Amino acid sequence: MILVEEGGERWLVSPYGMVGWVHNVRAAPLVSLRRGRTTDILHAQEVSPEAAGPVLQRYLRKARVTAPFFDAKSNAPVEQFVREAHRHPVFKLTGNPDPR
Repeated sequence: MILVEEGGERWLVSPYGMVGWVHNVRAAPLVSLRRGRTTDILHAQEVSPEAAGPVLQRYLRKARVTAPFFDAKSNAPVEQFVREAHRHPVFKLTGNPDPR
């Protein structure tokens, strides 16, 4: 699981495809993000390929180590990332809609 932060928005990206955490988030979209002693409970919403494409493009430019898992190259147009978004789920993180 890779966290991408840009423009005040946060996204979870699965560069390695349909791994276990992707199935877990799809089944129960509340996720805990822990940094040091702080834990945030957030809602994860899987986004469309059109919304995922630009996130995947930015992600790959920053995390080049995962490049072998993508068909698109880091300098490819966003349309190539949109076409392969089905292989790399992207979830937008927002505040918990049901805090308890």
